[in-house]
Amino acid sequence: MAALENLSNKDKDALLPIIMLRGWQNALNLSKSIERIEKAFGNRPWIADICSVYYSEKSTLPDHEKKPVHHQLISLKNPASGYKNWCDFVEQHEQVIPCLQLEEPSQLAAQIDAFLELDRGIAVRFNEDNIQVWNTVLQVLAAKEIEDLYVIIDYGRSGQRAQADLLTYAASVSGFVNGMVRLIPNATFIVSSTTFPSEFSGIEGVADKPIYERQFYQMVDSLCPLADMIYSDRGSVRAETTDSGWSGSPRIDYPLKDFWKISREKISKEDTKDEKKRNAAFRKAAKALVSDPAWESGLDVWGAKEIEAASKTNHITNARHATAVRINIHLHRQLHYNLATGTKIDTDDDWVD
Repeated sequence: MAALENLSNKDKDALLPIIMLRGWQNALNLSKSIERIEKAFGNRPWIADICSVYYSEKSTLPDHEKKPVHHQLISLKNPASGYKNWCDFVEQHEQVIPCLQLEEPSQLAAQIDAFLELDRGIAVRFNEDNIQVWNTVLQVLAAKEIEDLYVIIDYGRSGQRAQADLLTYAASVSGFVNGMVRLIPNATFIVSSTTFPSEFSGIEGVADKPIYERQFYQMVDSLCPLADMIYSDRGSVRAETTDSGWSGSPRIDYPLKDFWKISREKISKEDTKDEKKRNAAFRKAAKALVSDPAWESGLDVWGAKEIEAASKTNHITNARHATAVRINIHLHRQLHYNLATGTKIDTDDDWVD
């Protein structure tokens, strides 16, 4: 959330985040997650869904191992009475635009009716896990008059397929979108994917990696002339957790519009346990980015300032901080993607007396 929190207010105003609800860090209750979102994003609308990966993992735990947040998420997933628990939760949080829960299609119409009364808009998220209900859901949506309908096509996570291969799926995805446009022509279509690398062992120094998800979106958009399309990605965050207890050699990433600049200082696993050696490696990685020809001097973004500070002192000293920096810059870059590189962007928040 630090990446989102440290965007300028003007950038936040232009953003509609899709946030997967789960138990974050050491939060015992879902209310703590909501409080953290509100602290980071303020009184702005955001799309809420329940993280299916997290839910699947925690819902099967023995009861004595479940935390309150796990029981709360299980309750929200209860399909009874048109997912009443989920509908009630959404009603209590005025900034939430809800994602429809699709496990029980027979409860879909009642769920939609409850959300229509809130008059905030409705989102539906399609992915490979629920592809078997797509047609049923679309028929129900087509029969309803939904003024603000967001259709999210969440197509792929890093590790499911080779990153470049995602581009070969553009034709099939555009076929889905064009078919949906005929049924729900007033919907806004959000095509989302992620191809941020999961393996860095071959990188030493600075390397470039393409942002394939932007290419993927552009290809789909060009093939869907009648669709109202919005770009989306997962902010360079992988949905899966691959924590082996070692975060690897110190690495700082600098997002450009179409590439990741990845700066990695290779040190041994033992040296990562040595604070001085680890901090020195992070500092060296930051220096390499700041001296790279692609570095944009004067970029008025929190993440860029953090890298500049880290090139001079022990400022970024762990993977979590480095990740927040990357996400922050990436969100800013993609929000202003159509501006020419180097264009001065006003990120100063309005002064209030």
